[in-house]
Amino acid sequence: MKVLHKQDIFDSNPYLTESVADDFYNNTFEYFDKDGFDLNHFEAGLYKHNNVLVQPLLNRNANHYKWFEHKFTGKGIHLDHSLLMCRRAYSDTLAEQIRHKSQENPLLNKLLMLRPKWGIDVNIEFVFDDDTIIEVFHHESDYFEYEEYLNNKHKLEQFVADTDFADAAHNLLRDSHLWRNMCGDDQTDYKARYFGFNRAYTTQKVI
Repeated sequence: MKVLHKQDIFDSNPYLTESVADDFYNNTFEYFDKDGFDLNHFEAGLYKHNNVLVQPLLNRNANHYKWFEHKFTGKGIHLDHSLLMCRRAYSDTLAEQIRHKSQENPLLNKLLMLRPKWGIDVNIEFVFDDDTIIEVFHHESDYFEYEEYLNNKHKLEQFVADTDFADAAHNLLRDSHLWRNMCGDDQTDYKARYFGFNRAYTTQKVI
């Protein structure tokens, strides 16, 4: 698999600072994501005004980019998705403007409470000769510290480069009686432990 962003596309400053026109606050503020990286229409507008890319990957609008690239041949390894993500917070004149506007709409305080974070997500599947498909590896992790995010990004890139996912897929299919009756999260954790990880998902709430 090819790493698309060996040098990280984010930096250590995850704050939006530039205020917007007053009539922007006429937009509806709803469906705020307290857990992940998804942006509602209101937040996406703030990102775009501050020249931060928002794009719809994985059926979600966020400040995220594709991480790996892999050509699928119809059988074997299939990269379902891989993302690098950033959820930004608000400071300076933009935070002051939001604070003022929150007197009219208290829900805007969620933006001021938000703790920024970075994230990584990779999901690898395998298609067997009989067209059976299994998820082989799924990892999601969030970081409040930029250096921790970078370190783990590099570790995951090395792990993906060094791992024989075809061999792992055959072993997991052989042992499917051990995990197929588990609930979804337990199945994903079982497969993560196969590769030496404690768990598949380590996510952090933003508020």
